Amino acid sequence: MISVQVFNDNHMIRARDLASSIKKSINEFHPDIINISMGTRSDSDGELQQAVNYAVKKKVVLVCAADNSGAISYPAFYKDTLSVLCDYKIKQIKNFNVVYNNWIDILAYSGHFSVEIKKRQEQVIGSSFSTPVITAIINNMWSKDLVGQDNLIVEIKKEMSQMQYSNDSFHLKHHHNIVNDFLTSKDKAIFLPLNKEVFALMNNSDFVVPHIASIYDYHTSPKIGKSMADIGYTSYVPNQVIGDMRDINWESNDFNSVVLGHVKEISLLLKKDLLSEIIEKCNEYNKKIYALDLVQNEKKLYKERLGGSLFTFNTPIVGVIGTSSKQGKVSLQLEITRLLKKVGYDVGLMLTEPFSEIIGCKHYWHYGYNASKFSWQEHVVGSNNTMKKIDDEKHDLIIAGTQSQVMSSNMKNTGFIPVETQSVLTGINADCYVLLVNKTDSTNLITRIVKYIESYYNRPVLALVESRGTSELKGNLNDLPIFCLSETDKVVKRIIEFF
Repeated sequence: MISVQVFNDNHMIRARDLASSIKKSINEFHPDIINISMGTRSDSDGELQQAVNYAVKKKVVLVCAADNSGAISYPAFYKDTLSVLCDYKIKQIKNFNVVYNNWIDILAYSGHFSVEIKKRQEQVIGSSFSTPVITAIINNMWSKDLVGQDNLIVEIKKEMSQMQYSNDSFHLKHHHNIVNDFLTSKDKAIFLPLNKEVFALMNNSDFVVPHIASIYDYHTSPKIGKSMADIGYTSYVPNQVIGDMRDINWESNDFNSVVLGHVKEISLLLKKDLLSEIIEKCNEYNKKIYALDLVQNEKKLYKERLGGSLFTFNTPIVGVIGTSSKQGKVSLQLEITRLLKKVGYDVGLMLTEPFSEIIGCKHYWHYGYNASKFSWQEHVVGSNNTMKKIDDEKHDLIIAGTQSQVMSSNMKNTGFIPVETQSVLTGINADCYVLLVNKTDSTNLITRIVKYIESYYNRPVLALVESRGTSELKGNLNDLPIFCLSETDKVVKRIIEFF
C-alpha cells in the first residue's frame, strides 16, 4: 500500500494535479487498485477523463469517493470508475449495497470512524473514509481470473452484488389499519426510546398531555441509569431515571399507555420489528399506544379546492424558521408560547412534528421524518387547511413552525432544495418571522435567507436567534438583532411590539 499526496500547500486540489498523480502512480508503482478519497467539482479540460481512460487501458481500478454533499464530482462521476457514496441506511462498517443505472456504484457505511490524526484519536465521517473500506473489500476479492476480464468494473460489481448487505430477508410490517390512541391528561404513559423526538418532548414536559410515568431507552444506550434532569437542556425536564427497555413491567398498573418514538431505522439495523413488538405487547396487556411511525395527515386536509384557492387568516401569525435542521425550532416555538401565555395571551400552535398531539395540538401538518410524500401543491393546501382550523379557534396569536432549512446553501443536489418547507410557508402565510441560525452560518447565507423571506413572502424577519447556547454572532446583522435562546423574552417583546 502506497500513499500519494495530491493536495497543494493551501490544502486545495486541482483536476490537473489529481490527473497527474493518477498517471504517475500507475507508471511508477504499477498498482492493481487506486483508492481516491478526494475529487473536484469540475473537469473542464477533460484531464481527469484522460487519466481514467489511461487507468482502464492499464487494467487499474479506480475506487473514488463521491462528494459528501451529493454534488457531481470527478473522477467519481466517470463510468469507468467505482464511485462510493455514504448512505445512512448502511449501519455497519463492512456492509455495502451495489447500485446499477446510476453514476454512483456503491453505497457504503455512513457512520463515524475513529482514526489517529497527529497522535490523537479523532472521530471522522464521510465518503473519503468509507471508500478505503470498499477498496479493501475489492482487494480481498482480487484474482487472476478477475484481471483477465474485459470490463473490470462490471465484473467487480457483479461479484460484489453476491456479497452485498441486504434487507431483502427482513421486512417491517405495514400497519396501515392501526390508528394511534387518543391520550389525555388522565393517562399515564411510558416514553421510549430516548431519540430526538422523545428527547424534545422531555425537555418540554410541561406541554406533554399524558402523565410521564417512566422513560426508557435501548439497552446499549449510555443514558441508562442517568437522570433525565442531568442530560436535559431546559428546566422543564422530569426527574425520572432512564430505564432499560428490556425491564419494562408490562403487567404494572403504573402506566396505561406507551408513547413510542421512531424505531424504523433501529429495527432495520437489528432486524427486529420493534413497532410490531410494542403493538403486540400493548394489545396483550391492554395498553394504549401512540407511535410516531403511525402518524399520518388527515386526507381531507390536503384535498385541493377547485381552482386552487387558499384561505387567508384573521389571527396574527408568527413563523419560526431556520437555516438548517436540528436547531431546536420546536423548543423555540414552545418557549415563545410559554412567555406569551405568562403575560396573558391566548396562543395557538401549528406544528409540523409527529408528536404534535402529545403536546395538545389537535391540528398539525406532519412532514418531518417518516412522513408520507406529498406534492408541493398538497403541502401548500394541507398546511393552509391546518392553519384555517387553528385560526377558527380565535386565539390572540398563532406560532407556526417548519422543518429543516428555508433555503439551501447547496444547489448541487435536488435533495438539498427545501421545496416542502417553502410550500408549507406559503400555506401558513405568516405575518412575520423569527429565524434560527447556527454560529457556523456565514453572514452571506443568513443575509440571503432574510432577503428571500422578505421578498418572496413579503413579510419581515423580526429577529435572529442563535440555536445553541450563547450567541457568538453578537449584536446585530443588517440591523436585525441577534439573540441567544436564553434571551427569548426579548424576541417575545419584539413580537408584541410588532403587532
